[in-house]
Amino acid sequence: MYLWAIQLSGDTSIGPIAVPINISLGDVFDDVEGVFAANFEGVHNNRWGFLVDFTWVDISANLGPANLDFEYIQGEVDVFYRIPMGDQSFDILAGARYYSQDLSLTPTPVAASEDWVDPIVGGR
Repeated sequence: MYLWAIQLSGDTSIGPIAVPINISLGDVFDDVEGVFAANFEGVHNNRWGFLVDFTWVDISANLGPANLDFEYIQGEVDVFYRIPMGDQSFDILAGARYYSQDLSLTPTPVAASEDWVDPIVGGR
């Protein structure tokens, strides 16, 4: 089972032009242009494994004086080592998660784009 939810709230501005954005979860479902999500995991000999997760979302919303176009991409790649514990197991994992967000408001010149990568170290 895979559950995805997003909402947008805040202000976006470039120079003196600022536009408030408040898109609730319910509005997002009305304004979604496209969504794709996939998750794949593999384990070799119940010890070493990998995990790949990808999400793409495209949202277009009418905000009154402007139209919002928002594209979000998230991709994650992890490797893990599984420690068997009877009927259960514990995984030690490390990897990286990539984020990309592109936002534009038309007919204004407001547009922003941001990309970054976060390291992941954890257990499950």
